[in-house]
Amino acid sequence: MVDPRQGFLLVVLSPEALGAMMQQMRYGEHYRVFLAPALVIGIYLTWAGFTAPAARER
Repeated sequence: MVDPRQGFLLVVLSPEALGAMMQQMRYGEHYRVFLAPALVIGIYLTWAGFTAPAARER
C-alpha cells in the first residue's frame, strides 16, 4: 500500500532540497528505472480498461 505521507514531502521540501535529493538518487542517469513502474501500470490500466466488459444498464 502507498504511504500517504509521500506526497507531503513535495509540499514541505524546498526546490533546492528536492534537487539535491534527485542528484543523490542519480535520477538523470537512472531515469528509466524510476519511470518503468509508471509505464507498466499505465499499460496495464489501459489494457484493463479496453478489455473490461461494458456495464449493463438496468
